[in-house]
Amino acid sequence: MRFQMPHAGAVVASVLPLLCGLAQQGTPQVEGETLHAEGETFAVRSLWRSERILDGHAKEGLAICEAVARAAGAGARDTPFEIGIAPSPRGLRRMMDAAPQHALSVPAAPFSGRQVPAVVAWPALHDRVLFLVHLPPATRRQLAVQASSMVLPVAEADSAGTLLVAAQAGLEAVGASRPLAEEPWSSTGLLELKRLLEDTEDDHALLSRLLEEAVVDPSAPTTLPPGSRYAATAAEVAAMLWSRLPEASLAGLQRAAESSAPRWEVRSGAVATHEFGWCATGTGWGDALMLSSEPVESTRYTITTEFFVLSNNMRYPAQADIAFGGQGEERFLLACNSKEGIYLFRRRKDGSGYDGLCERKDIRVPVGQRLPVRIDVDEDRINVTVGGVELDPVRVADRSLGGVFGIGAHAGSTALFKDPVLVLR
Repeated sequence: MRFQMPHAGAVVASVLPLLCGLAQQGTPQVEGETLHAEGETFAVRSLWRSERILDGHAKEGLAICEAVARAAGAGARDTPFEIGIAPSPRGLRRMMDAAPQHALSVPAAPFSGRQVPAVVAWPALHDRVLFLVHLPPATRRQLAVQASSMVLPVAEADSAGTLLVAAQAGLEAVGASRPLAEEPWSSTGLLELKRLLEDTEDDHALLSRLLEEAVVDPSAPTTLPPGSRYAATAAEVAAMLWSRLPEASLAGLQRAAESSAPRWEVRSGAVATHEFGWCATGTGWGDALMLSSEPVESTRYTITTEFFVLSNNMRYPAQADIAFGGQGEERFLLACNSKEGIYLFRRRKDGSGYDGLCERKDIRVPVGQRLPVRIDVDEDRINVTVGGVELDPVRVADRSLGGVFGIGAHAGSTALFKDPVLVLR
């Protein structure tokens, strides 16, 4: 049995209505046209010549920056602040003599005879992804941080927490982030902070050290090496909680951290809020994966979601991943691959590799097409359905099938997911 592979034009036509406004008719840029967007407080400039469809990047970036300005209480300007969007770290290095390798942002890049701060699209995505998923998670957040540093007064901009809170407020306002405990980037930092507090005997000393370590400096380049996990540190989250307290005290900060309920932990790559639900992006050097912070305790449960997957890198087939039953380093992984088929794996306890449990090599998961997924766990049995195709039932008798669950994308892939729904039976 095979999925019917639709024509490429039909794939795009079926996907775009889900993501309203994500793409325009792609036509070559002609003389006099621009790829820029200007608002009351900011102007976002595209620092490379490409197709008109990439104009959406500047518009999306402007919406984020303007929302940050409103969150920071900044008004209109006669001459707007300028921020550039460069193509990729490699593209930025071609534009500049001193750009660092794997740059995510630089304080100054050339544009029309002047220098503007710039962020880059990381990871480097080819056009199929650019047309459909907007700016990558790291680029969006770095834009917001850069914008907050430009509109906040100097005294406030010296505080990492104040910068990050304004950036977070702007991202939430345009639907590019969920609240701290729900957004994978910040939720990961909250989990790390809570674990550190549980493991220390001197909470105040720990929190004081973390607040000193929390530094955000847009005047210096930032880098993001390939395969790096993109998530907040405990220090960054501590600074954000501190700046939100009406009367800042270490005791109040500790209470705020301990009472938080982070939902997700990014284990690798980047995962963030998206119009479809979630966007998981793996580079050519590593996968993306986020897992729930709390394990499923029941022995009978169902996980349902919907996904479509795209390729970031033509050297790799596109693959969406759904994990469940995670206990320590062991977990089960449903891999939906555009060339290899659908597989259910069991990750070994020592994390050294995966063992196959069942497979459908005759299936080719269509790129850019929505597919529903249902995973039923009943005591020691696993039943999986992907796009209406059932895998052979699997029985696991040596351990409970409860544990953490989550979503991700294989190396070289971007996968968009609807929120996974967990139902205990």
